[in-house]
Amino acid sequence: MKDFSNYTGRFTVGIVLISGSFLVYLAYPVILLALPFPATVKVGMTVVIWVLSWGVFSVGIFLSGPEGIEWFRGLWKRTTTGNAHEKRI
Repeated sequence: MKDFSNYTGRFTVGIVLISGSFLVYLAYPVILLALPFPATVKVGMTVVIWVLSWGVFSVGIFLSGPEGIEWFRGLWKRTTTGNAHEKRI
């Protein structure tokens, strides 16, 4: 794996935006189950947050560039396959 310690703030901001865009999944149950609004309003809010999440994700990809995408894919693979403790070179 590459050493990403020499990348700029733009790379870091991009990765934070990509990672942060996944936090929208925490908002779905709150919107759909806890808020006292009619169903049509809840659906509308869910769609708006979904679009906002994809917008943030897209800006993060743009800012981080190809290196950021490679870094995020490696992180995702290690996290989802259970190899989070694998030695990083």
